[in-house]
Amino acid sequence: MIVDSLGITGYFIAVICRFFNNKTATAACQLEDSGVERPAAMQGECNQTMNERRDSQRVPVVIDAVLNYQAQVMICTVRDISLNGAFIEGMPQGLPYFNAPVELGLTLTAGGETKQHRIPAKIRRIADNGAGVSFGDVGMDAYFSLVNLVYNA
Repeated sequence: MIVDSLGITGYFIAVICRFFNNKTATAACQLEDSGVERPAAMQGECNQTMNERRDSQRVPVVIDAVLNYQAQVMICTVRDISLNGAFIEGMPQGLPYFNAPVELGLTLTAGGETKQHRIPAKIRRIADNGAGVSFGDVGMDAYFSLVNLVYNA
């Protein structure tokens, strides 16, 4: 039996975009425009996806965290979080500069198991009450904990 590889590719792109980020959804919409059909669960999401500015859903939270920057350790509170980043509130005056590489220490629960995660990030926005960070390469355990937090909140 020969399987249509383009159809399978289109299906996997559609499934991946639902769990990873909306940029992939845009790619799935473009793929559909080229003649590849998406699963029924993904129908009608192209227009919604094309207007979305953020890459993933944010959820409001209150999570104590530690921000590590060079030799400094800052206690802070995560106020909203997504698969790609977070807004951190309560930063001291020694806030790192824009685009500074930092590490965010969080305690997250997934599958009934609580784990501490160290997530590499960069400062992307500085506000009066905190900073927005984007996550770097998130480990698999941390990623699954983030998915659990964002989609099961």
